[in-house]
Amino acid sequence: MSKLLIVDDEKNTREALKELLQDSWDVYLAANANDACLLLRKESVDVVLTDLRMSPMDGLQFLDKLHPLSPAPPCIVMTAYGDIETAVKAMKRGAFDFISKPLDLERLRVMLRQAANENKRLHAIGNGKSFTRDEGTKAVVSTPIVLQNNAKPLPSQWNFLCAPDSPLVALKQKSALVAKSNASVLLQGETGTGKEIFANWIHYHSPRASGPMVTVHCAALPENLLESELFGHERGAFTGAMNRHVGYFERAQHGTIFLDEIGEINLQTQVKLLRFIETLQIERVGGTEPMTLDVRLITATHRPLEAMIQEGSFREDLYYRLNVIKLQIPALRDRPMDIPILLDFYLQKACYDNGIAEKLSFSSEALDALQHYFWPGNIRELRHTCESAAILMPEDRNLIHLNDLDTKFVTQLPVSNIISPKLVPVSSPIYLEDHQEKLTQQKLQKALEKAKGNKTLAAKQLGISRRTLYRKMRMLHPSSS
Repeated sequence: MSKLLIVDDEKNTREALKELLQDSWDVYLAANANDACLLLRKESVDVVLTDLRMSPMDGLQFLDKLHPLSPAPPCIVMTAYGDIETAVKAMKRGAFDFISKPLDLERLRVMLRQAANENKRLHAIGNGKSFTRDEGTKAVVSTPIVLQNNAKPLPSQWNFLCAPDSPLVALKQKSALVAKSNASVLLQGETGTGKEIFANWIHYHSPRASGPMVTVHCAALPENLLESELFGHERGAFTGAMNRHVGYFERAQHGTIFLDEIGEINLQTQVKLLRFIETLQIERVGGTEPMTLDVRLITATHRPLEAMIQEGSFREDLYYRLNVIKLQIPALRDRPMDIPILLDFYLQKACYDNGIAEKLSFSSEALDALQHYFWPGNIRELRHTCESAAILMPEDRNLIHLNDLDTKFVTQLPVSNIISPKLVPVSSPIYLEDHQEKLTQQKLQKALEKAKGNKTLAAKQLGISRRTLYRKMRMLHPSSS
């Protein structure tokens, strides 16, 4: 039976958890982090479950104390609901995962099983043992660990923040099954939905986790260099090839290669990729000797490959070989229940990353606008929105209001939701266009006042050209110049 250490300064909590979990775990209890450290010197445990808010040593300091252990046991932290800022800090310090209070017991049981599997995998690597498919890891710990046999420390955990009723939950469960296999995976979804996160998650939860994870953004490579970059080239293969070049596929040996935007590769490169899938062999450009590789292939695209097949720009036989397992990543607008969680997480992360000590939050009106927004850029756009809001927030405020946001977030609000006493009298008729105009006018006026009437400087502050500033001023005040 696996050993679990529960650290919590509330006696009722730790004893209740022991009673609920002792059917599956050999449970140890500690009333504080100091007692836990003393116990860990004498006893080896598989998983640690700790509260964050404790004294005299809090959960974050306790995580630091776990680092010298080799390998360190995965640690799950318990935190108050909505305290995402602290959870972010915990993840940065090496927490395996976090769970909000009140605790969802079934979710906690799943986390603990995943952590136990991770601990087993870490010990297998450290002892030089092979790691079979059945022992496939379920999660990745970011705690700095000392590994033997030149194995590389694993990167930070790829964490999926979602509501219990989110479609992402089922997709994550499916990905866990996929990770155990060697099958090719095709990830489809709009730009910014997190396809690369899923690719990394699959790799670092697979038996190949100790091998390289090589990511190639196909759209960023010039067409005439794509084949050489993927498969390498020999010296003298073409003009300018002064030395032998090792391609991305060779660099991914015994690991995973992720080809993002697979729909951008040309037909010639598609033929060589098809050959690799069929034979697991490649030839460098200008070479004659085939090389056999042990590489798993994950691809992603936001383009409709079926339509590209019809127009002749993508090979049908390649499509079916890539599409052994397809994972459709939902757009953010298709999972609105996740938006408040993501907004809170990325806002606090932006504060942490940019050295903003004050905890920020969105007002109810701002949050409502963000939830009604269409999010064409998906999570990437949401993340940038939170970072921008955090950086531009005045130091004397910690609440982000509706008029602090870009006017695009107001355009998709139902008219009944945009009544604001500060902007429009309650007795006045409410029109969406009037509301947008008032917000634009306020932003222009604020920028001009800050720039002391300097229109060039005001335009720069607003991120628009001087010509655009004049055009907006004329629209709002036809008599202005």
